[in-house]
Amino acid sequence: MGPGMRWGAGRGRPCSPSVPAADVDECAGKQHNCSQGDLCINTFGGHRCVRPKCPPPRHNTSYVKTSAFQCERNPCPMDSRACRLAATSISFHYLPLQANRTVPHVLFKMSTTRFVGDSLRFAITGGRGQGVFTVRRSDRQTGELVLTNPVVGPATLEVELEMSEFSRKVLLGKHIFKVTAFVSPYEF
Repeated sequence: MGPGMRWGAGRGRPCSPSVPAADVDECAGKQHNCSQGDLCINTFGGHRCVRPKCPPPRHNTSYVKTSAFQCERNPCPMDSRACRLAATSISFHYLPLQANRTVPHVLFKMSTTRFVGDSLRFAITGGRGQGVFTVRRSDRQTGELVLTNPVVGPATLEVELEMSEFSRKVLLGKHIFKVTAFVSPYEF
């Protein structure tokens, strides 16, 4: 039996030592080797240890960690345009993903609960995994990250998403979503 899974019959197939039957959640059972301060993310057939960090101060812009997975921008100096154009929040999202997942498949949704402007824009602004993802709007306040091509694992895909709110074409706020998908070598 390999780490992170139980072996056996799967999807109506007879028992086989090469067919993983079920994922084991090492994080819930504290069967992981993550260091103090790391967060354990269960994946299909294993786990990953992560430690989200706020970006370092730059151009009068600094962030404070408000939860294990979120950073908020500190108040900007009055004369700092660069700070006002920087993201007001940065959140970190970790997604386990099966290999060769059927596509298209919605992986992640982003929305705002407090919408004061007249438009929202959603975009992919960076990361490793271009050509595998797209962003689409699902309603006036919600955007979706969509897996567009099957991915063979093991692989780690990273994508940075931006949700910007505008009022009369003036930027009111920008939110960054850093999404990491851990692709399993197994299809489960």
